[in-house]
Order: sequence, then structure tokens, then C-alpha cells
Amino acid sequence: MGDPPPPDPDVLRALQLADGYLDEAEDLLWAAATESNSEEVSASIEALTQDVWDLQARLEALNEEFESD
Repeated sequence: MGDPPPPDPDVLRALQLADGYLDEAEDLLWAAATESNSEEVSASIEALTQDVWDLQARLEALNEEFESD
């Protein structure tokens, strides 16, 4: 069996775009959490920010997998 073909450049570009959008989402959510006057709202936004961080970690792992192929 041979090596698998390299990932499609369009897929790699889509992953890069997704990473950029997640970075932007993280920044916006963090700003919203820090500017909120409500502890409850801040906590909810911070939980959502954690979800974004989890997605970023999964995306990074996927990118590393593609780079190692």
C-alpha cells in the first residue's frame, strides 16, 4: 500500500479560514465577557469561549495530522 494522497489544497485553505474565524470568535467572546455587567452572562460567555478553545484544539490536531501525511 502506498502513502495516502496529500490533502486537497481547498481543504487546507478551509481549515485555515476556520482557524481564523475561531480566533475572531474567541476575541469577540472574551471582550463581551469582560465588558458584561452581569456575572451570570459573563460565566455563560466564558463557557462558550471554552467551547471555542476546544474546537481550536481539535482543529490544530487535524492540521497536524494533515501536515504529518
